[in-house]
Amino acid sequence: MYLCSRFLKEIYFQVPTNALLPFKLPILGLKYGIHQYQFLIEDTFFKEFDDAFVNQGNINMDVTLDKRNDMLIFHFVFSGTVVTDCDRCLAMINLPIKGDYQLIVKYSIELKEDDGDVVFIDPATTEFSIAQYAYEFIALSVPILRQYDCNKDQNPPCDFEMLNRLVQEVKIEDSNPAWDILKNLSDN
Repeated sequence: MYLCSRFLKEIYFQVPTNALLPFKLPILGLKYGIHQYQFLIEDTFFKEFDDAFVNQGNINMDVTLDKRNDMLIFHFVFSGTVVTDCDRCLAMINLPIKGDYQLIVKYSIELKEDDGDVVFIDPATTEFSIAQYAYEFIALSVPILRQYDCNKDQNPPCDFEMLNRLVQEVKIEDSNPAWDILKNLSDN
């Protein structure tokens, strides 16, 4: 009996966990009112999304669910860092991000197409996954210009060789005779 029990424990611990499972929230039978959820979103979460814009990060997310008789209102507030390449020096950086988003989920017996601000679900739905929405809100919070004031960091992640090359390129452009002629035209 001991061998069988030991074997079952080994199988149980080898089963991979789904990083998106905690984001499936039970809604059928949940009391009306405010419900709070907290998530720590790490690399395993991002790996669940194929061809993801964000692949790595460390984000604390608070989700407030306001359950009403005709709808669910989710409020997502988060902050943390995502790993991306710097647009200035191309080094990998931990880019700070934060966000504050709302998602409205309405009940509908008729099959309706989701619109950008409202999602429709059947009233008999037992659980609702917020994983895709959490990922999309994080991706939307990544700024277009991916850089930050890393000089405040104790060990800046900058690629100083690349930055020196960029400074040299700017100096070469500044001394370009074609630009000098154009600058003279604009002065006249």
